Amino acid sequence: MMIDANRSHAYGVFKPVGHVIVAFPSAANAQDASMALRAADFAEDDITAYSPDQMIAQTEQDLAQASSLAGIGQELNLVKAHRDLARQGSSFLVVRAPKQAAADKVAEIAMQCHAIRAQRYGSLMIEELIPVGGSDKQVAESNDRGLDSQTRSGRESARGTESPP
Repeated sequence: MMIDANRSHAYGVFKPVGHVIVAFPSAANAQDASMALRAADFAEDDITAYSPDQMIAQTEQDLAQASSLAGIGQELNLVKAHRDLARQGSSFLVVRAPKQAAADKVAEIAMQCHAIRAQRYGSLMIEELIPVGGSDKQVAESNDRGLDSQTRSGRESARGTESPP
């Protein structure tokens, strides 16, 4: 099932409040996580899978229709990061998790299934649910720089091709 008709947007960019977006290095990891989530009592309708091609199409659409206000928060940077991960072959799950306990369970299963990223979308903030990169201090994030991906180059597109700082 694809999230489309009931999509949440912020300034033209996908922002699924009450959901967790999880990126996995492979479709097999995403499938394992989907099965584990269903075994943990998440309904099938609470879980939406995106292939790399579907996520690329979604992010390209978001980037094309994003307003200039989308750059105020991190939504635009997350869209770019998801696009970069999808271009590297990552598969994604978007999981409905409106309460903290549900988000914590998604994060636990995501880590067990080797997730690369997991972000919980709230009304006012987007929370990283699994550790990213090394122990170095986070660097400044901006629309030009994007997210601090905790890679040596500072770019999400370098994830998997270089070691953490």
